[in-house]
Amino acid sequence: LTAVPGNAGAGLLAPIAPERESLSATLQWAYNEEFRLIVPAESRLLMQGLTDEAHDMRIAVWGGPKRSAWLERSRLWLKEFLLRHNLPCATGRVFTEKSLAERYLAAQALPVTLWSDIPSEFDGAYADRESALNALGEIFALPLVEHEGAVRGVVIEAPLLGPSVGFSCFCDGTWLLPLLPVRSYERLEDGDSGWAAQGMGGHTSDGGNLERLGDYIYQQIMQPLWTAIQQEQLPWWGVLGVDCVITATGPKIAAIRT
Repeated sequence: LTAVPGNAGAGLLAPIAPERESLSATLQWAYNEEFRLIVPAESRLLMQGLTDEAHDMRIAVWGGPKRSAWLERSRLWLKEFLLRHNLPCATGRVFTEKSLAERYLAAQALPVTLWSDIPSEFDGAYADRESALNALGEIFALPLVEHEGAVRGVVIEAPLLGPSVGFSCFCDGTWLLPLLPVRSYERLEDGDSGWAAQGMGGHTSDGGNLERLGDYIYQQIMQPLWTAIQQEQLPWWGVLGVDCVITATGPKIAAIRT
């Protein structure tokens, strides 16, 4: 058991190994050390092709290949996927042409949310049209530097209002094993208010209401999502998770997690 590159917390559980100069070098080191399983801490590594390269070296990875990781890493691809399969999500559309995006934005009720393909400082909700149009222009001017294949475009959609809940399943490529839902708290102030800050905290329990919510999300969201993933022949194993917002009309998918 080894952490690469690890941190002070991981060092309490396992020896820390230095980070190599490239993903290929890290995999070669893992092969030489006869590691049998790699558990990546973030999907960025999957997007870089960790599973694809490791497969050729016969090293198992807790996570799917690059083409499946697009569902988490690309917001535009995810939105089109959700719309294509009629999965519950915010009302909105994907645009790769600035002029069409501006025309659509001008016709939408406020507030409205904008999302670039990869996270940027211009993502979020806008309550006035001038600020939204300015942010739209900045999104279309962003350099595409994070990963090969990123799209210059925007998702424009209505805000999802309600509590945030994460729901995950273990997955072996064929079957899903559901876990309990987790209530997410992502605001800096008391009462889950104020500015958003991911990773603020989470909470779950074995209460009856939470179990019923988990059953509903599993049946109405996870199973249809799993069917869609299989229909598009996207290999998936490790963890399949969704971030949901519990709106007045039911849970809506905000993101997919590996």
